[in-house]
Amino acid sequence: MIGSQDLSHKISKVSHVMSKPGPTHYRRALHILRYLKQTVDLGIRYGGAEVVQKNVLTAFCDADYAGCVDSRKSTSGYVFHLNGGPVSWLSKLQSTVALSTTEAEYVAVAACACDAVFLRGLLEDYTIGQGEPTLIWEDNHGCLQLTKDEVFHSRTKHIAIRHHKIRELVRDGEVAVQYCRTEEMVADILTKPLPKGPFERLRARLLGYA
Repeated sequence: MIGSQDLSHKISKVSHVMSKPGPTHYRRALHILRYLKQTVDLGIRYGGAEVVQKNVLTAFCDADYAGCVDSRKSTSGYVFHLNGGPVSWLSKLQSTVALSTTEAEYVAVAACACDAVFLRGLLEDYTIGQGEPTLIWEDNHGCLQLTKDEVFHSRTKHIAIRHHKIRELVRDGEVAVQYCRTEEMVADILTKPLPKGPFERLRARLLGYA
């Protein structure tokens, strides 16, 4: 579906109750259908004049914290852009319960980094090699420190080893994680419901219109 990134979070939430939906879930599904009807002409834009670097893969990564009221699990969200438009994205409940906002963000950025490696290889096959590390924008300072700090302490030693793969990718120059202000975090749209104004502003950036 063209432009389905802006619906990823809502569809993910509704799909959790496909076996036993109730009236509330039915209303949410109708809301999604109304949104689709109102945005039928909305699509993805590539190659706008504001694109500074051609054929350079970048990503925005975010996570909510304990957003699922049933399991208290967090939601990971990230989107990869190439030439101004999205080429890959994810909005998914994390498999484990995070004990802090930093941990939730770290789990999300680790998954994002692994996808970056796959996409870099795919682009290499299409002769669009990435000479520099793939830049991942992240809005949590604690998470940024964890991607570089190899010291295990009482607040991080419980995090599963597989999530620390990102440190190796940063060290090897595959990815680079930099800070992004929360107000500019495009992936925020993939992790939680937003007010209409911020939603439409981030949607424009997500789809390559701003």
